[in-house]
Amino acid sequence: MKTLYYPINWFIERPYLAILPMLIFGFCYFGLRSGSATVARRIALTAAILWLLYAIYEWRMLLWSRTVSAPIRVDLLLIAPVLCLTTVAGLVASIAGFFRTSSTRNA
Repeated sequence: MKTLYYPINWFIERPYLAILPMLIFGFCYFGLRSGSATVARRIALTAAILWLLYAIYEWRMLLWSRTVSAPIRVDLLLIAPVLCLTTVAGLVASIAGFFRTSSTRNA
């Protein structure tokens, strides 16, 4: 369980890093222009939007955590698995979409 939540610690301490996955999935969304990759485009767009929302939320939570003495982040029990699953789905869909797009270009 600890290994599932370990990567999210980078984003908790530095919320600006959450912009990087958002940019990667945004580039994947714009890179998948073929008609055969519409599902992959939607999944990449969904992942980009969720990472953007998370970056905004985490920045707000960082500001909040400075005002309290002992912040307890129970919300991460839901947010971390959702972001993990979204990231994996976005990566798989983007890679499959790029392979599908490149195979239709070569044919």
